[in-house]
Amino acid sequence: MGYQLHHCFDEHFAAEVALSPCQLEDVFRLRYQVYCLEKGFEDAAHFPDGCERDRYDGHSVQMLVRHRSTGLAVGGVRLILPDRSTHSWSFPFEDLCGYTVLGRRLDGAGNPPHDVAEVSRFAVSRNLLASVWKPAMDHSNGAVRAKPDERCSSQLVALGLVALLFGVSAEYRVNVWYAMMEAALARHLARLGIDFRQIGPAVEHRGRRQPMMARVDELLAGVEKTNAPFHRLIVEVRNATMVHGRWGDNPKPAFGALPPKALVV
Repeated sequence: MGYQLHHCFDEHFAAEVALSPCQLEDVFRLRYQVYCLEKGFEDAAHFPDGCERDRYDGHSVQMLVRHRSTGLAVGGVRLILPDRSTHSWSFPFEDLCGYTVLGRRLDGAGNPPHDVAEVSRFAVSRNLLASVWKPAMDHSNGAVRAKPDERCSSQLVALGLVALLFGVSAEYRVNVWYAMMEAALARHLARLGIDFRQIGPAVEHRGRRQPMMARVDELLAGVEKTNAPFHRLIVEVRNATMVHGRWGDNPKPAFGALPPKALVV
């Protein structure tokens, strides 16, 4: 994909922060597709409406990548922010690992730090991506449309989701990411310049996964140094997110309240 990475992404995909009811439904249906149907991580019977949700969605920012020509949501991710409505808050990775990492950083009033979030529900649907490329024939002139191959297409979507995470983190002043991930994924991300560090022993959760942490500013500096095409994509998406993601002089809406417009990059 080389130095034209951001052009290739923009040609085929759009990055969105899900703010409208329709966008949120697209995110939850995508999660159902990936986590229930494709991977079997969640029981589809628990979500009869075809939308996979959980209790963390009420204080999360949802993001998605949409295939431009079909409008189909093919990738999604969320950033879970601290639940400031309760003093008994915790992130999912802490519950899975059985110990508290962030509780050590509570302030004198028992409030969580403001600059932390957990990256969660990272989902790219290979089945949906395959479906959008099936009609490769342009029926207007009989020519075969140019398209990225399946692996390239999945990577483009994944990189777009990571770029969105940087943009939303800048908007919400998040500078520490936590995540649960497989060792193989951590190694792959490190090759892209996204270098998380392990902060605890691996646990059994949909396979062996380890709690990871990274500082967003250090990640961005690492990508800029080692992967210029990816850094350009991050900057393009992040800048658009910061421009369109503000609601005038008003504070950001509370979780559960919908802002007046959707954010599309």
